[in-house]
Amino acid sequence: MSPRRVPLAARGRLGLMVLTIDSLAGLALAALALVHATATGAVLLATTGVFAGIAQIAIVSWIQRRVAPEMMGRAMSVLMFTFMGRSRSRRRSPAVCCK
Repeated sequence: MSPRRVPLAARGRLGLMVLTIDSLAGLALAALALVHATATGAVLLATTGVFAGIAQIAIVSWIQRRVAPEMMGRAMSVLMFTFMGRSRSRRRSPAVCCK
């Protein structure tokens, strides 16, 4: 499987794109503090979700293009742990931990 060619205009712009999208998402969250209407808050949260989705897709696809196929599972597990953290292991019952 050969890597796809990235257009010259798009090279080197991922960092700027992610920074811009994250800044816009941050502004939308900051504006949420000033909102008193449910509909406006929902629109701002939806906007933040769309921006976060675009940024995550761009980052994950960038990583997948650069990782060797035989290391893809390991790289994706580290990436999933980075995004999800230890949230699943924290939900365990205390009885499981304290036998």
